[in-house]
Amino acid sequence: MGRFILALCGRSRFYLRQVACLAWLICFGCLSGVSFAQVPPQDPSDANTQATEQQEELDSRQQLIRSLLSLNETLEGRKTRLNELITQLDSAEETTDRPALETEVGVLAKEIIQAGDEIEIVVLGLQAREYIDIGKEQSEGEIFDLGTEIGQIFQPLIVSLERATEPSRRMEELRQLSSRTKRKQEVAQTTLDSIAQFQQDGTEYPEALQDRLNNYNTLWSTRLQEAVDLGNALDEQLEAASRAKGSTFAEFAEDFGSFVLNRGASLLLALGLGIGFLIMCQLLRVALANFYRTKHTGVLSAPIRIIGMIISMIGVIGALIIAITVFNIRHDWLMLAMSLLLALAISWSFVRALPTLIEETRVLLNLGSVREGERTIVNGIPYRIDRLSMYSKLVNPALNGGSLIFPVREMINMHSRPVVEGEAWFPTDIGDWIVRGGKHYEVINQTPEHVIIRRPGGSEDFIPVQDFVSTLFESLSEGYRKTHIIGLSYKHLALAESEIPVAISEAVHKRVAERIGDENILGIETRLTELSSSSLDFKVLIDIAPGQGPHWDRIQSDISNGTIDVCLEQGWEIPFPQLVVHKD
Repeated sequence: MGRFILALCGRSRFYLRQVACLAWLICFGCLSGVSFAQVPPQDPSDANTQATEQQEELDSRQQLIRSLLSLNETLEGRKTRLNELITQLDSAEETTDRPALETEVGVLAKEIIQAGDEIEIVVLGLQAREYIDIGKEQSEGEIFDLGTEIGQIFQPLIVSLERATEPSRRMEELRQLSSRTKRKQEVAQTTLDSIAQFQQDGTEYPEALQDRLNNYNTLWSTRLQEAVDLGNALDEQLEAASRAKGSTFAEFAEDFGSFVLNRGASLLLALGLGIGFLIMCQLLRVALANFYRTKHTGVLSAPIRIIGMIISMIGVIGALIIAITVFNIRHDWLMLAMSLLLALAISWSFVRALPTLIEETRVLLNLGSVREGERTIVNGIPYRIDRLSMYSKLVNPALNGGSLIFPVREMINMHSRPVVEGEAWFPTDIGDWIVRGGKHYEVINQTPEHVIIRRPGGSEDFIPVQDFVSTLFESLSEGYRKTHIIGLSYKHLALAESEIPVAISEAVHKRVAERIGDENILGIETRLTELSSSSLDFKVLIDIAPGQGPHWDRIQSDISNGTIDVCLEQGWEIPFPQLVVHKD
């Protein structure tokens, strides 16, 4: 099953919060729509302001009419000039004149089309261009196109977005046209200034050249006037659009109130029923899992996991179907299109992630390389898999804070094995005494990150848990054995077999028992181990009961003192090693 579906199914609290937020938004929208709809009575003091605004609108209309008349005059003048050029072109015989006339005719024809478009913008506005695109339908002979059909399904969403952004787009287009018109004015004025340089000093030019200069001046003067008139018209339209912002805001308030009362109700109904069905399915799945855990070993079997996954899938798919059905019954095509778009996105994500989802599903069904209730290794530390789900829980009971949460995607590459009865989860427990590197320590804390050990006297070491586990140390918590070697002179060889071992054992036992009690000494033995070059070597072995870790280093001193006591009491000689040098 898909990651999205499983994550969605495990978050009932999230859905409840979303429903609460949506209800709050809808209530706020209703109050806003009502407040927007209640227009306060007009204050008599605003009469002068309204009169001023009406006068401004009247002046704006007069300015638009003057611009329209000027643009029309420019258009008629260009048509007259075009007829003259066509007559000249028909009567021209010299090949040198025809290319220039043809070029001027082409330019003038484009300017006539442009002037007509400008008049259309002034009279009809930009919105008139959309008229021919409205109501276009598929002709009977057109071939069926899946992309076109899908586009028609989501057309209500696109139309709503276009309607919401239409005022801003119109304003921006008017600003761009106004900016280009101002640029045209600057270019035309600069060109006229350049032409004027040749006409200011009264220089007499040949007749043909003078005619050309006059034609240039007339042409660019006309272009400048045309740009000025169009710029004035666009400025008036921009001002009118700015003044209409208040009405636009009122329309927005009305649309928002209508959305809350109509589409908002559909959305709330669809979300309420869909999320309610989803939560019901999740409660059923959780109840089934808890019932099975209480009646069995606590580990969910594969069939129960499959049933729970099917219930979760039914909840998600059923919620989508309920939402789509509600929108269809209430004829809310926009929300229906958005629901279909959401379903399409979920399906596409599911298909793209299918290989990974198959592996994750195997893990969630307890059929993968990790199993619930078994033992796995994380960063060198063993953990018990307490729960396998979208966010699995791993526990090490011997560590403080030894509870880890892993997403299912990280569990895919892990491995586990059954737990052996009596198996330790960590080499030590808090309060244990250990010998590490020949030094005596007490374990005072251990977490998944580090182990804190303290020496007698109070100094502490912080050791990363991986380093602690990988190093060799001796744990004293379950008891330990202490050893000591003493060498005696060869003159006591006759006593080495029985008397000396017994006497040493009794003396050492007496010393150690004074410190830890006779009951904590599990056994003591002294034996002759080696006949060295200068002494008879005896080894003392004493076994200490569990719980005597704090006395590890003191017991070593007690053993040494016990051997010294018996040697002084019996008069036994402890020889020094001698160095013999041979010379040729």
